[in-house]
Amino acid sequence: MLKAESVLTKMLLILSRFLRGNQRHISYGLVVLVTVSRPVALSPNLTMLPDPPDDPAGFTQWLVLANEIGTANALREAEELIAKAEAAWQERIRYSASEQLPALEEYIRKLAETPMIKSGFERLDEMIGGGLHEGLYALGAIPSLGKSTIVAQIGDAVAEQGHPVFMFSLEMSRFELMARSISRLTCTLDKSPGKALAKSTRGILDGRRYSYYNVEESNLIAIAKEEYRRIADKRIYIYEGLDEINMLRINEVVDDFVQRTGRKPVVIVDYLQIIPPVPLGPGFQARNQKQETDANVHALKKLSRRHGIPVIVVSSFNRDAYRKQAGMESFKESGGIEYTADVLLGMQYINGIGEWNFDQAKRRTPREIELLILKNRNGEAFGSVQFKYWARLNIFVETGSTK
Repeated sequence: MLKAESVLTKMLLILSRFLRGNQRHISYGLVVLVTVSRPVALSPNLTMLPDPPDDPAGFTQWLVLANEIGTANALREAEELIAKAEAAWQERIRYSASEQLPALEEYIRKLAETPMIKSGFERLDEMIGGGLHEGLYALGAIPSLGKSTIVAQIGDAVAEQGHPVFMFSLEMSRFELMARSISRLTCTLDKSPGKALAKSTRGILDGRRYSYYNVEESNLIAIAKEEYRRIADKRIYIYEGLDEINMLRINEVVDDFVQRTGRKPVVIVDYLQIIPPVPLGPGFQARNQKQETDANVHALKKLSRRHGIPVIVVSSFNRDAYRKQAGMESFKESGGIEYTADVLLGMQYINGIGEWNFDQAKRRTPREIELLILKNRNGEAFGSVQFKYWARLNIFVETGSTK
């Protein structure tokens, strides 16, 4: 019977004919030789060949017999192995930095042709590299500091520039978010002293009050609603918590929009800790809250990378951070935020550290708010932007910045 050494000799002859001197496949041929040298990889037909004779004429006849019996199987196995090796080589090329330089140039060219997405806050844009880029932005704060209001204001500013905005609100209703935007517009449009005509969220939502509004107030609300219609038209999409918003749903909505329109939206998720878990199915162990939150953070980052879009997620702070300086450790139930987010922002009251100052700061109108740049993966970190926040009218106004 044919010995292993003879099998390798035969395979070498067959491969030399198959490869036909093509240098590109020499490494693949070696892969095949190494593989067929293992007994489990040999074709059963090869073991049916007699030992090769020593005389040249007999050896030639043996080769003919070998071709008739084993070549088809051997070549099929060789082709399969070569295809696998080719796929593995192409995979390595995909990760080769030098091979990706043309793709990098194309990426840079496309960015140069893409308008910068502005947040609506000039100093904030300067601090984060000119505006919103592809990446995951995490904004954290204690309750009632205005984190939902500021991201909604950013969303409206983005939409006004013509960019689509998807807002996934797990806490507030669609109507409440819309009323907040209209309230903010009554403030910016109101030219009366002290913004006396501007209306709060409740003043917009409560239809019972409309009969008591004077002509100026009614006209202002009508103009603000029409302005909001213009800004939001086919650009602002609001999904509220009643729609059972988990990461599966968020991915489906954004993926479908990009596929159908070719447009890239800015995504806002409010907020991280209450995103419902994705059902894992039978046989999977349930995850605790930290594991679930970590999984959602990574899923949001993947969404950003997949489409090359800014994703803004609101996060709560742990209770220990309520009366302390905002920092990375303030983000609760997910150690993954500080590692995964590209930009990490923390909001706090200016001079509001400590129990007495905290309560005093909360009662002020306007409230003085500071937005800390805790992390900026591709830009300058550790600066801050200062705001005045009129909570009743849902509006933030920049007042300064510190680097």
